[in-house]
Amino acid sequence: MKQELIQKIDLYLDKIITKRSIDLIILFFAVIISVYLNWSLKDIVFFMVIVWLILNPVSSQLAAKFGLLSLIFSSLFIWFGRNERSDSFAIMGYGLITLSFVMAVYELRCKSPAVASDGKPNIKS
Repeated sequence: MKQELIQKIDLYLDKIITKRSIDLIILFFAVIISVYLNWSLKDIVFFMVIVWLILNPVSSQLAAKFGLLSLIFSSLFIWFGRNERSDSFAIMGYGLITLSFVMAVYELRCKSPAVASDGKPNIKS
């Protein structure tokens, strides 16, 4: 009887606790921390994107492209005389480029080595 109850609770928890639900809980806590620190909406969204990219990695090229796009917008805002907005876009751009560098190093380290442990080349067709 007791064993059946434990198994039912375990199955129920397996259904409830998924990777997606844990990710949503972490994002919720990220929002709570951001609001507690009195961040602006733009900073909260940027922080949530960074947390989401850490939880669900994408290609480092995508983060680098958005970082470069942000730096292009930063230079355009300087050209139009909007220095405050330019500063915030530059900070976001450099943050995304730094994140893409870390993600690229992670991608390179996780790839299978060129030579297997038995000395034969690792060729994937």
